[in-house]
Amino acid sequence: MDDDPLVLRFLVRGLESMSFLVDTAVDGNEAMAKLSSCAYDVLLSDVNLPNCSGIDLLRESRKLNPQSEVILITGKPDLSDAVSSGKLGAFDYLAKPVSLADLRGKVQAAVEAQKARGKRTLERTAVLEDVPAPGYRVVRSLGCGTMGTVLLVERAGCQYAMKILRGADTDLNFRKRLERFRREGEIISRIDHPGVVRVFETGYDPDLTAPYIVMEYVAGHPLSKLIEKPLLNQQTKLSLIVQIAQTLSVVHRHGILHRDVKPANVLVTHEDVAKLTDFGIARLGESTLTQTSELMGSPAYMSPESFEDVHGIDHRSDIFSLGTLSFELLTGEKPFVAQTLAGMINEIMSSEPPLPSSICAGLPPELDLILMRMLEKEPAERYQNASEIARDLLVLTG
Repeated sequence: MDDDPLVLRFLVRGLESMSFLVDTAVDGNEAMAKLSSCAYDVLLSDVNLPNCSGIDLLRESRKLNPQSEVILITGKPDLSDAVSSGKLGAFDYLAKPVSLADLRGKVQAAVEAQKARGKRTLERTAVLEDVPAPGYRVVRSLGCGTMGTVLLVERAGCQYAMKILRGADTDLNFRKRLERFRREGEIISRIDHPGVVRVFETGYDPDLTAPYIVMEYVAGHPLSKLIEKPLLNQQTKLSLIVQIAQTLSVVHRHGILHRDVKPANVLVTHEDVAKLTDFGIARLGESTLTQTSELMGSPAYMSPESFEDVHGIDHRSDIFSLGTLSFELLTGEKPFVAQTLAGMINEIMSSEPPLPSSICAGLPPELDLILMRMLEKEPAERYQNASEIARDLLVLTG
């Protein structure tokens, strides 16, 4: 995270040369949005960013994902900043200029520290007598996100994914997260469909230090990882889009709006079966949990109307998000690209995306029409039902 494009390019090239997957942000608003939607292993940030300081980002990271390691870099070293970053748990505080060799060494050390921190957390979880849902044995950690930790657990020879909400505080923020966590389990439990990850058991007792959801364990990869490594052929990609559209149609018939349809929230099994997951911010009926001022979802995949009226959106917002996902899956590029959050919002609300076939020459013109209809700015001009998308794609693929 750095607002100097030359420094940012230097950091990205240095880290990508070590085979790290690198994400970037150029100001505090964009950085905060990304921290809220993804759990990163290591954060590398300039201390002085527009709209937010690196110290503020460190503080927010500690709340959202305590297992992340944070390295702060500054061209104006300050003793009080260094002390503050140390107290907040920063891995290191570096003065510019930083050599590529030093950068690589520091980041590699931070990665090792993050792995060790995660291992210690898992070990502590495994030996606790009051682990949620007694009778389960912890196998390993599956990841840590903004809502909590996901563990691979085993009981009676069967494996499950146990999602645990962390941070059992008494403040308003935790109570809100607990309500969303509880609602996620309730929403998924209502849907019996092979395209939605199943829920087997939940625990939301107020006395629990770690509320939990026991879900189906899906052996495979998030669709986001498969997009990063282009291993899927066009037929498989279209099949996955059809599956997601069919699943969304069922979800919508249950009166549920997902609100965060993106590649990271689609799990793909080794048999190329797509399963929609992470209903943490889904809306059920006329829920009032979300305040009008809140930005819900992942900005790059949100519909134009999502930025204007949180309560006024309907299932057609998910259709726009599916259009963005489909565009990226088929072309390898997002339809809307910008360097800042404000720029991204402006692109989604005002700019027309390029034709997919102009990026990937092998795509038929009929597919252009389907994707562009999904990405119409006005909800009334989009597909009105996700099942219509599946129908048109099946006709196209024969």
